[in-house]
Amino acid sequence: MIRYILVIAPVGADPEYELKMEIIRSICDANGLGYHVPFLNASRFDLDEAMKTIRSAAVIVADLSYARPSCYYELGLAEGANRQVALIARAGSEIFQHSGKRAVTFYDALSDYEIVVAQALGIAS
Repeated sequence: MIRYILVIAPVGADPEYELKMEIIRSICDANGLGYHVPFLNASRFDLDEAMKTIRSAAVIVADLSYARPSCYYELGLAEGANRQVALIARAGSEIFQHSGKRAVTFYDALSDYEIVVAQALGIAS
C-alpha cells in the first residue's frame, strides 16, 4: 500500500488551490507518495472514515490560510487523534485556536509553498 499525505486545505476559498495541488502532486510523485484531500475524496462526510484516514496518513499538512472552519475542524480531529500536524499558512493569515503552541510556518508565494510543504514532509527542496 502506498503511503500518503493528508492535506487539509481551503479548497473553495483559495484562488491558488489548483496551483498548490499541482505542487503537492509533483512533490508526491517525485517521492513515491500518494495524497488525500478530504473534501475532494468524499461524497459525504463520514466521521469513521475521516478518523481512519487521519490515523493512517504518513504525514498531515494543514494549510490554515483563509481561516476556513472546515480546516480547523479537520485539524481538531487530527489533534484529537494525537497526530502531529505540520501547520502552514499564507503570510498575514489570522491563526485561530489549535492545541499547544505549535509554530505555523508562513509562506509568501507559491515558490515558498513548495518549500514549506517539502519541509513538512521531511524532503529537502
